[in-house]
Amino acid sequence: MLEDAGLPVQLLGMGSGWALLALAVYFIVTGRLVPQSVLQQILGRHEAALEAQVEAARHWRQAYEAAESGRARLEAQNGELLESARTTTQVLTSLPGARGEVRGDVGADSVLGDGDTAASSPSPPA
Repeated sequence: MLEDAGLPVQLLGMGSGWALLALAVYFIVTGRLVPQSVLQQILGRHEAALEAQVEAARHWRQAYEAAESGRARLEAQNGELLESARTTTQVLTSLPGARGEVRGDVGADSVLGDGDTAASSPSPPA
């Protein structure tokens, strides 16, 4: 530990009080030796920050689960809509006339009505 701090171990080997005092001052100045009250304040701030992060993670987890639930419902609904569209397409393509087939005489008489004829209606401009 003392080698990591950059202090020669020989100073402590001498056993002088000045060396121990210099070592204590060095640790205080570098911030490695702090009072317990300061340490408790630092730990309290870290614990509060950690709790806030845990709460935020819990909140984001709930938001993610709600979004996933909504996405799953949307996917299921889209699947139902696609199946309905396939069924409708099958029904419409199975009807005669959907592929160009004509059922009966579809002409001006059926479009204009019973008493009207194509001659009495105005013709569109050419």
